[in-house]
Amino acid sequence: MNGEPLTIPEMLRQGARRFGSATALWERPSDGPVTVSFHDLWARVLSCRARLWGAGIRPKDHVAIIAPNSIEWATAFLGVTSLGAVAVPIYFRLQPSEQQELARKADVKFAVVGPTPGGALPGPLPDVVRTIVIDAGGDLFPVSNRLRDLPEAAVPENITVGPDDLALILFTSGTMGAAKGVMLTHRNLLANVWAISRAVKVGPTDRVLLVLPMHHPYPLTVGLLTPLAVGAATAFENELRRTADRMGEFRPTVFLGVPELFRLLLRAIFSRAESEGRLEALRRGLEVSRVVKEATGVNIGRILFRSLHLRLGGRLRFMVSGGAALPPELARQYYRLGLLLVQGWGLSETAPVLTVPEINEFKFLFTNHYEREAGTVGRPVPGVRLRLLDVPEKGIYVREHGFGELAAQGPNVSPGYYRDPAATAAVFFEDESGRWFRTGDIGWIAPNGNVYLTGRAKAIIVLDTGEKVSPDEVEDVLKESPLVEDVAVVGRRVLRAGHEPKMEVHAVIFPNPQAVAERLAREGIGQPTPELIHAWVMAEVRQAQQRLAAYKWVREVVLSDEPLPKTALGKVRRGELGPEFKFDVEGFLAKAAVPT
Repeated sequence: MNGEPLTIPEMLRQGARRFGSATALWERPSDGPVTVSFHDLWARVLSCRARLWGAGIRPKDHVAIIAPNSIEWATAFLGVTSLGAVAVPIYFRLQPSEQQELARKADVKFAVVGPTPGGALPGPLPDVVRTIVIDAGGDLFPVSNRLRDLPEAAVPENITVGPDDLALILFTSGTMGAAKGVMLTHRNLLANVWAISRAVKVGPTDRVLLVLPMHHPYPLTVGLLTPLAVGAATAFENELRRTADRMGEFRPTVFLGVPELFRLLLRAIFSRAESEGRLEALRRGLEVSRVVKEATGVNIGRILFRSLHLRLGGRLRFMVSGGAALPPELARQYYRLGLLLVQGWGLSETAPVLTVPEINEFKFLFTNHYEREAGTVGRPVPGVRLRLLDVPEKGIYVREHGFGELAAQGPNVSPGYYRDPAATAAVFFEDESGRWFRTGDIGWIAPNGNVYLTGRAKAIIVLDTGEKVSPDEVEDVLKESPLVEDVAVVGRRVLRAGHEPKMEVHAVIFPNPQAVAERLAREGIGQPTPELIHAWVMAEVRQAQQRLAAYKWVREVVLSDEPLPKTALGKVRRGELGPEFKFDVEGFLAKAAVPT
């Protein structure tokens, strides 16, 4: 890898030497901005490392980190991994029982925890785990439990960290079942970091705003480790409602999000325009931007929406969506605003990035390149190889259909799942070309190398006709309706009178409470029924899916009065969808008055 460091401590040591007083990390607590330089960060990590050693943590020990994003979170993670111990990030919003189960699965011996935004600390962990508290939350614990009060101890000089040492155990989101502990080495992480930096060309002049929780490898690798490796600055913000304010203050060049976050931001832009009496002007501007772009290739969004760009800091080079499929039309709406939004692809098992589109400002401003390829997840990053596999159980054959399950190979690919040889054997295989990982994603590779995804292999619905329906594709279309908040498209075998049971496409939908309440008010309906709201949603579904092939149409819709279970990055946990759902109108509409 051209001599680039392949361990976290060596990467930090090099960063302190190369970038010195430049800002590495930034956050804004209530009393004003806090910045940490690359030099100071390395000093903090060394101090943290010495305190952790004094607390009894040794190389290869498993250490949970349970806290919101912060400079302290980053320092603790970097300190643990620089000591040769194994970090186990656990989402702080999980229930105590869930945190306990993950800690048990990962054989955690120590936990570094911090208070949630509400001030509470994580629930009790298994008795074998010693808890160490970071930042102000430590005041709730005896002094001996606070990281800042632990004495520093001399770390033996023979303690070294190698590229193939385990750095991380990350739990998969488990959208189709139980979470698995993905093992990632220092080499896995740093190989991916350097590949990302070359693929999207980020460097010391970049500033990254991070609002996604770092227990997931996408924000951890792309939002923290990559900027640290190349001399860029990373800012943390945990409140999504403050995203626009933080962008205006920090002035990022790169913003990371997930499709749901980009939907919310777009909705906020429209809501603000409506409150200021500029909604029609916004819509006209978007249409003008679209027409000019299609006719000339020139993007005039930055001119038409200059005030919006200034509110977002005025320096955004590009935004990246990950964690779930980005609907092409959502990306195009951002293009019309003059904002470049691309989606990458990867998995926890690949540390995580496999593909990213190229970032080319000229093509964005003066050609229709991105509009044409809005559905792609880009090309493989350097060092990654992809291939297509047959999926016989779903009737998918690459030679016949031109698509299949994508398998990946590269230095970023995990050695496997922690203490789960059966799960490891199910998705990793070797042949004459080496070791491969079955991603579980169905897609195809265009002649120019761009990868297109159509859905998860396990979720593909195979109709009795042999036709195949990707739930992701149908869900993306239905989500364009303002009445649809959450949706999960599933296959159900249904017995109709006088017919044999047939596989059909159904949808479970949690409607948007605010949109429903506004429509009720417009139509003067004071006593709505479940049947009325169902009819509204069904009408929206029928209209939206007209541009899909008829065999992909949703035949039945079931309403839920509660949001569907989702991961921290906004993907519906299909494995947790029950067989039945209730829809209590009164309880549902009460949610319209509760800020989200």
